[in-house]
Amino acid sequence: MPASEKMKRRLPTAPGYAQYKEDAIQSRLDWCEQVSETSLSNVSRSHLDPQTLAGNIENYIGAVHVPIGLAGPVKINGEYINGYVPVPIATTEGCLVSSICRGAKACELGGGIDVHVIAQNMVRAPAFICDDMASAVALQKWVEANHSAIAEKAESVSSVAKLTRIEPQVFGDSLHLRFCYETADAAGQNMTSATTWIACEWIMEQLNQLPHIGVKQYLIEGNMAGDKKVNALSLTRGRGVSVTAHCRIPDSVLKRILRVTSDQLVESWHQGEIGAACAGMVSTNLNFANVVAGIFTATGQDIACVHESSLGTLKARKDGDAIVISVYMPSLVIGTVGGGTGLPTQNECLSLMGCAGKDKVKRLAEIIAATCLCLDLSTGAAIVSNEFVQAHERLGRNRPKPEQTLSAEYFNQVLYPDYAWLEEVRKVELDTNNGVINTLVSNTESVYGIHRLAVDNSAAEKMGFETFIAKIKPHSDEIKLLGAQLAHISGDDTLSGLYQAQAKVLGFDNAHRREIALFSHLNALGDTELLALCPQVYGSHADDKSQLYTLLMEDLSHCSHLDTINMPTLWQEKEIKTALRGLAKIHASYFDNLDALEPLVISGCLDKLCADSLLESKTLLNRITEYNHQRYPDLVSESIVARVSAFIDSDSTLLKAMSEFPLCLSHNDFNIRNLALRHTEAGTQLVAYDWELACIQNPQRDVIEFLISVIDQVAGNQSLQEYIEYYRGELQALTGYKCESKSFCKVLLGNAIYLFATRFNAYLMTNNVFKLEFIDRLTTNLLSFIDLLEGQQSESQLENLAS
Repeated sequence: MPASEKMKRRLPTAPGYAQYKEDAIQSRLDWCEQVSETSLSNVSRSHLDPQTLAGNIENYIGAVHVPIGLAGPVKINGEYINGYVPVPIATTEGCLVSSICRGAKACELGGGIDVHVIAQNMVRAPAFICDDMASAVALQKWVEANHSAIAEKAESVSSVAKLTRIEPQVFGDSLHLRFCYETADAAGQNMTSATTWIACEWIMEQLNQLPHIGVKQYLIEGNMAGDKKVNALSLTRGRGVSVTAHCRIPDSVLKRILRVTSDQLVESWHQGEIGAACAGMVSTNLNFANVVAGIFTATGQDIACVHESSLGTLKARKDGDAIVISVYMPSLVIGTVGGGTGLPTQNECLSLMGCAGKDKVKRLAEIIAATCLCLDLSTGAAIVSNEFVQAHERLGRNRPKPEQTLSAEYFNQVLYPDYAWLEEVRKVELDTNNGVINTLVSNTESVYGIHRLAVDNSAAEKMGFETFIAKIKPHSDEIKLLGAQLAHISGDDTLSGLYQAQAKVLGFDNAHRREIALFSHLNALGDTELLALCPQVYGSHADDKSQLYTLLMEDLSHCSHLDTINMPTLWQEKEIKTALRGLAKIHASYFDNLDALEPLVISGCLDKLCADSLLESKTLLNRITEYNHQRYPDLVSESIVARVSAFIDSDSTLLKAMSEFPLCLSHNDFNIRNLALRHTEAGTQLVAYDWELACIQNPQRDVIEFLISVIDQVAGNQSLQEYIEYYRGELQALTGYKCESKSFCKVLLGNAIYLFATRFNAYLMTNNVFKLEFIDRLTTNLLSFIDLLEGQQSESQLENLAS
């Protein structure tokens, strides 16, 4: 046998007293790395003192670190706790902690959770193998007659264990005995093994003097204790601490916090019980195990007891205009002393809940039961409401109803005084629905979206137009919530959590107010040159109470090239240069001179490019890029994953170049989905609409997005560089800012990667559910654009080296 194979068969050894010393630990680590050809550098990092781990672990090599989230606070009305308690949950399952928090909030508003500890009952169940059935029956009678003496012997080796009863079960020629103990603050599994062994040894000694009871031998555990196994006896008689919890929650709270009614929850749980019966479940609850596992891991409980400790029953019933939820957990195998509870972080987590040390185990039981109730309430509500669907439907809530909002009365309140002449309006067909946000908010029963409206004849004469556009948006939090749900259904829990924490980088914050605020500000500034490149605005209104954000503007149906995202070939060289010329005018308006826009930045209505903010979101952007690569491997290559990672780095030369280049007002959604051409006697002019994502950043950002949308296929296109240079020349002529082509294109490359990392990653994730027709073409074009620019940068570097 080769030496390497022989080595794999035996662990490095050390005497018992020495196995926790550094050299012994290192020897085992070296062995592991050698036989597995894997580095264990993270496993070996630990704050634990190996010398204190005797009794907890053998052959120690390191520790696994599980993140801890803070749930609650849970409001508990019990004998051992009466008030609020924060609950540490050790888990890697995204949304678990937030779900508990949601349930805890609803329960708090319902008055808190009533709890009661019923009993403590740790079981060890030896089996006596007898000569015959008569001996087994005789032994049962003898045990029942000598209970006090057996209890005295059992309790003699423990200061806390109390033998409360012995439950016999004769099976043929054997007798199984369930020794049931109270074990104070210890879980008591090892303790009761010792006490039961002493009692069994004493019983065997006594039987030597009773020849009519023939016993061959005994087993310290005959499997009737149900130790670390789900079983009916643990459910009906309990093993560990048994506890019940109860809460009444009014419909008003359910609707506000959980967005469900008591009728829906009760019906849902009725169906759940049917399913549980058909599946043969031992007990019926939704996911007690999540709470039990999370608290067990955080507090040093016996992890192997999670499944039996998660046994429990959840019941829900109507009580007037409220729901009453009750929980029963019969077998919490828990302790607050001994085992892993003394380890540093585990003991701190117990202390956080006021559960460390003596006389605390029943308090811990109350907390676990109450937290299980919170989670199952929240989970049940999520199942009923189908959270993702509801997140979309929230955008279609009638706040108020369409017939109330799409009315002359409402629009007269929104219109500027010169236009408030409406007597009636009627909806007319609008042949556009390609905007991403519009796609997300559109709903035939909703007021949200873009509406084309015809005015009455009398008003048309006074207003000077026959139709107008009403753009009605929900609060941007609705879009962010929908985005979080899209991240959640991706199946990547980490991505979902990162999205909620770092989504600001995607630019949707305050999008509901941005366009309204921008046009109001430009009007106040009297910036007629920039406003001439936008639709004319007839009125606007922001209503936070109703969450209606309305912009009334010019109907652009008389313009050409309107909404042509799927028809790029309609744009020829003349039209493309017209758009680039108009774009240069937009950028020149506040190019490197942003003081006039500062009020919008301060109010949060305009975001500003900031390298530090981008770096703070590095984890999200890298994760979502990797996810999209896995989801669309033929579209999103490994190279873009690497490029995004290198770009969002403190040492990135591209990010540095972007930070040093002047900033300007940017449309930030400048593609042929949001552009049109206005034709007048004076000539043809660009019209850019949908400014809801406008921000302050490099001008190159809009240039890229326009070119990848207007050119059918970027790869191999001979005119691309010409268009870039045309725009650069126009901007230089308008601003006087001179920037050589190489430097300009370096910033262009940085913005291209930035565009993919933020906007296109969001598009691709959205495409999982809301299919975007343009996504394949635009993504392919953008990545080809990046390849082209990167090739130019490499050539430039080689030229510099050669010179």
